[in-house]
Amino acid sequence: MGFVATKRGPDNIDDLYALIVACGEDMWRRLGLDHWKPPIPIEMFREYARAKEVFAVEDDGELVATFTIGFEAPEPYPPSSWADAAHQAIYLNKLAVRPNLQQIGLGRWCMNEIERLAAARGCQALRFDALTRNLPLLGFYDHLEYRRCGDMYVYDEINRGWDILLYEKVL
Repeated sequence: MGFVATKRGPDNIDDLYALIVACGEDMWRRLGLDHWKPPIPIEMFREYARAKEVFAVEDDGELVATFTIGFEAPEPYPPSSWADAAHQAIYLNKLAVRPNLQQIGLGRWCMNEIERLAAARGCQALRFDALTRNLPLLGFYDHLEYRRCGDMYVYDEINRGWDILLYEKVL
């Protein structure tokens, strides 16, 4: 496997959005989780690609994952949650791995690549949140030694409310 992450612009994300839709369907079917069902509207995802960095992860030219990073937190996270609120941080959201390729190390590769990208941008921390009901995902982040930093209730981009757990790794 030779994974490669490349940045995509707003006019080149339809396949990434389709992957997010597929992951949302899979989480609903397997885990009963509906936070990506429906996903954010595609125009909102295009706006992410304008304001943040949206990446496609490919293996021999085949799309296998996507993630979005940016310097702005996707939610109003409390500064007191972090090891050092003054750290320059990259914020991760919309990490999606093709359902039939989960559990083979691709998620770990993505997280390592995100950490590398964060460090290359001069950041001292990687921060993100996860739905508290997504126990397999929480276990994945715990296994990768991300620190649980607290929880909060937030509204997503289409005004649905969720309990989330905050995570951070100081790089």
